[in-house]
Amino acid sequence: MLSILMERAINSHGMLARLSLIVVPFLLAQPIRAGAQTDYEENLVIAPGRFPVNHGSSIVELSDHHLLCCWYAGSEECAPDIKIFSNRYDQSVKTWSAPAIVAAHNERAEGRWMRTKTFGNCALFVDDENVVWLFYAAMPMGGWSSARVDYKTSKDNGQTWSQAKTLVGTFCNLPRNKPLRLGPGKFTVPLYKNFGHKYSYTCTLTVSGGEIRSKTFERIDGPENTQPTLVQRSEKELVAYLRDPTWESLMFSHCDPAQLKWSNAERLQLPNPNAAIDAVQTNDGQTLLVYNDSKKGRNPLSLAYSENGRDFKKIWDFEYSPSGGSFSYPAIIRAADGSYHLTYSHERRSAIKHVHFSQAWLNEKIAAVQGRDAALRRPTVSAAR
Repeated sequence: MLSILMERAINSHGMLARLSLIVVPFLLAQPIRAGAQTDYEENLVIAPGRFPVNHGSSIVELSDHHLLCCWYAGSEECAPDIKIFSNRYDQSVKTWSAPAIVAAHNERAEGRWMRTKTFGNCALFVDDENVVWLFYAAMPMGGWSSARVDYKTSKDNGQTWSQAKTLVGTFCNLPRNKPLRLGPGKFTVPLYKNFGHKYSYTCTLTVSGGEIRSKTFERIDGPENTQPTLVQRSEKELVAYLRDPTWESLMFSHCDPAQLKWSNAERLQLPNPNAAIDAVQTNDGQTLLVYNDSKKGRNPLSLAYSENGRDFKKIWDFEYSPSGGSFSYPAIIRAADGSYHLTYSHERRSAIKHVHFSQAWLNEKIAAVQGRDAALRRPTVSAAR
């Protein structure tokens, strides 16, 4: 009964406001929707009513196979009360823990003389030594233009965190999507410059013992682009999918991992309403992309797949509201068991939602689209005379 009330509440702002006073204490432990044999499940990382704004989430699978989600929350973007929170998800009982504070107003990163006033986007990664890395936007002067990229590490699966350190100290630099492993002790962090001619870039790190041993930067040129998400299509190709600040279409760039020299950004045949995206590679070499399938707004939130990394077909809407709504900033991973976990900002950032789906569910959706396309290509047989 409670799950039915939740579904209705999520689809109605008025009802949501009334029900949140009753059911908020129970929401974290309740599934919203479950498919047959748990092939498709939904729940809330953080429910409406706890914080007015919940946004910029990231998710990662830990060494104990629990999940960790981080996001920023508070009264409004860039407000002094914004904090970074974390939740752990126990996959055996399918519940999220209570949120814990990871970073708060007036923290000071190592070697910085200005304290951090507010926070933004998160990006999580677990390295080969099972150290958890959290990269996030830190603003010493309270607005996006002052953002730099700070990070913390955890050696106990997110239970405790190191002091903040700075990865990129100049203004107008932010993270958004998860880093990508390149090899033993080596990964690259997708970042972007959000002022003037906006562009994306990567910061490639070699690490050990939770410390950065070296870092190099490589820019993605071409049309203005931001918030890259990275996939490794093969041993010889990395691809970055890019947000479009001009509201025209998604873009992509590619490079050889051995050289890490990105090509100029090119356009894809998918719309982008200046909104965040995320992508992940399947175990059989296909690319999944979560995006807003619209040029006008962040509704619907959709899933597309590609066999070659360039040509995408839409197969599913995670969210669609005919009366409006906003569903944005997806973060998707493939877990060790081959299933997928997705988090995103739900209903105008009032909550963070979590979706879990299996490879079997995905195969079914892809097969349905392929079957439809085959039927459309089938020649029509003329009636006999």
